[in-house]
Amino acid sequence: MTNPFEKNWWSFLEADQKSSLLQSYTLLSEEKHQRPDRFTDYSYIVFPAAKSYEGILKKIFLTLGLITRENYYSDRFRIGKSLNPALRHDPSADNLFDRLASLCQNSSLPQRLWDTWKQSRNLLFHYFPHQENFISLFQAEKRLNLIISALDLVFSTCQLDQNQRS
Repeated sequence: MTNPFEKNWWSFLEADQKSSLLQSYTLLSEEKHQRPDRFTDYSYIVFPAAKSYEGILKKIFLTLGLITRENYYSDRFRIGKSLNPALRHDPSADNLFDRLASLCQNSSLPQRLWDTWKQSRNLLFHYFPHQENFISLFQAEKRLNLIISALDLVFSTCQLDQNQRS
């Protein structure tokens, strides 16, 4: 299990983002000591980390100058629209996909952030009648590690002041 508080980017996070990540890891640890198949869905373990991931991405985008402070504090700015590769050429979507790839000089970075958001947030939070989106305890841990590895990638690729406060 990856410990997020041991990461070099930990100081970049807001207190609530740190708390949410730690909550997910605490829930995971507690469930590992229980009967691992007692629930049919362990999505609830990922939820706090996924919420934190959205906030961290917003802060990263603000720090990189990809969004304004107004976007950062807005109820209307959406990570799903900003990273969705299908909306790359939609001027109404505020899509950051290509700008992020160019700024961080890593063409695979936006896709990785999008895939992580989709797998660890969107597919878990929404109900789709044609898909059963229940995840096992093992899959919940994989999703948490996916979030951490996506953050590792963005902090190792992009030039960020890791002590910057919003």
